[in-house]
Amino acid sequence: MYDYMLELLIGRWADFINSFSPDEVEMEAAKKVQVLFGNQYLIIGSAMFLLVAVTWAVYYFWLNNLPGLFYKSKYWITAGIFCTLLTGITTFCIMKFQININIPFDRYIIGIVIINSLYSIIVYFFLSIFFNGFTNAKTTPFKLF
Repeated sequence: MYDYMLELLIGRWADFINSFSPDEVEMEAAKKVQVLFGNQYLIIGSAMFLLVAVTWAVYYFWLNNLPGLFYKSKYWITAGIFCTLLTGITTFCIMKFQININIPFDRYIIGIVIINSLYSIIVYFFLSIFFNGFTNAKTTPFKLF
């Protein structure tokens, strides 16, 4: 699914690899970048799910129980935005430090960051819908609409 979304955002891997076609060494490095990206999907997906679960738990079990008006929709949205930003930063750091090749592939990193951030807000929304019944929270995604 990441590859399909990445192709929609940035382009195909074949185009990226062929952009280095005159130089065989750089072409092999580009192929290695694709393999390294593929190897990181499980790591960045796991990090995204962990960050979403932690953000959800912090919002529903801690922030909602504080005195005040933290149960309002704007705080639920703020927690989702914070989760998205944190996921984006974490994804960027994982990708930047795990792939150490001296060819320009930053647009693919940015594409993966955008995709992972988008997935995190979707998972946060659905996690809030499915598991809200297990908390005593007053805010649900249904109250937003």
